[in-house]
Amino acid sequence: MKKTTLYTFGKSVVASAILLLVVTGCKKAVTVEPPAGQLTGPIIFENEGTAVAALTGIYNRMINSIGFASGSFGSVSFVTGLTADELISQGGDENGQFYRNDILSRNAIMTMQLWNLAYNHIYSANTVIEGVRKSAALSEAAKTQLEGEARFIRAFSHFYLVNLWGKIPTVATTDYQQNNIASKVEPDSVYRFIENDLLDAINLLNSDYVSGIADVTAERIRPNSFAARALLARVYLYTGRWAEAEAMASSVIASSGTYQLANITDVFLMNNPEAIWQLQSTSPGSNTPDARVYIINEGNLPTTAILSPSLINTFEAGDLRRSNWMDSVITNGVTYIFPFKYKELQTGETKEYTTVMRLAEQYFIRAEARAESGNLTGAADDLNIIRIRAGLPELTDALTKDEIIDAVMHERRVEFFTEWGHRWLDLKRRSMVNAVMSAEKPASWQETDQLFPIPESETLINPRLTQNPGY
Repeated sequence: MKKTTLYTFGKSVVASAILLLVVTGCKKAVTVEPPAGQLTGPIIFENEGTAVAALTGIYNRMINSIGFASGSFGSVSFVTGLTADELISQGGDENGQFYRNDILSRNAIMTMQLWNLAYNHIYSANTVIEGVRKSAALSEAAKTQLEGEARFIRAFSHFYLVNLWGKIPTVATTDYQQNNIASKVEPDSVYRFIENDLLDAINLLNSDYVSGIADVTAERIRPNSFAARALLARVYLYTGRWAEAEAMASSVIASSGTYQLANITDVFLMNNPEAIWQLQSTSPGSNTPDARVYIINEGNLPTTAILSPSLINTFEAGDLRRSNWMDSVITNGVTYIFPFKYKELQTGETKEYTTVMRLAEQYFIRAEARAESGNLTGAADDLNIIRIRAGLPELTDALTKDEIIDAVMHERRVEFFTEWGHRWLDLKRRSMVNAVMSAEKPASWQETDQLFPIPESETLINPRLTQNPGY
């Protein structure tokens, strides 16, 4: 296996990485004529069109890969569904390692599709940040918008790295010499880094969704300032800053002119009013990798994963999420139940985008933060908004704090299954993971399994990247 380290995202591949960003950056290709037939960083940031293409190319690589942000079989959503108690693996051994919680440090999916891709996106974001700051040609509006989006991408990628691996390097430069000797830092330091990026992004980004630099669009495929607020609300929740989490989530919820809960059947449609940030496939007429991974055609056997009985059985009777977001086939007399949030397999007409962040999460963040702060009535009110949408009765006013927290965890589980690792991260941050997983997978679960191993190829080259316990 090819050995890689953080340095491989740097100087050795910068020209090809930037070229890829520009070529794939927009729905319409941008033609660039660099001197001597080679495209270089400074040229990109001397022109608004190519600068935007460099930025939007990161989103295209996110959705068009098979890993990290794509929703495909190497993505955060899929592998954490296997790692937690949501999915049962029906695929090859490398996916099976996630399901059994016995991930090898040389697992190629973990190394190439998660760790490497996340740091690749971070490197690309750093390229944009440095490029726009050095540019003498871009307008201040262009510099502001592009840096804001790049800081959001950098924060987003670091968020998943710290939650999957614990101590990680934070990377804030394209200087390969610095990246080559990067050391792991404590999660608290990573979260401070993420918070600072998101605070900057909130101030830099347009509150509207834009194409180009400032042209308002209905497409929700590039993050705006509310997306940065939504992610920061999550960060505050994960770090136990209840008042800040409630305030930040409330600021998103209050933007009712932009965001409203969608009908249960519309939650994953392109540009629906619940969507805070989505990723759009750049293949004409295509829909989402999620549908291609999960949907089982009638008469076929599952090839990737099916839903676990423990998840299926946790739904209350009459829950519209159960009837609308799951489906089943019978093959050889066996019933297989699979996620059906994304329903469009055919090409020809795009109806769905991969939803990364949506408004429902902000209600859950505020409910949990309110419960932790003692506002049990307000917490129940937020949960009931989601429960009513799901066709369920409201919670009573007589619940204790612990009962409200349990209700939040239940609602998050049935709302966000197979979405962005919410269940796996919830189990860990609420210190539930050992109890739940030892019951779910008693033959294989160990306490150290809650962190992924640092890729072997990284530890061999950079001794500062010490291996996580248990591997």
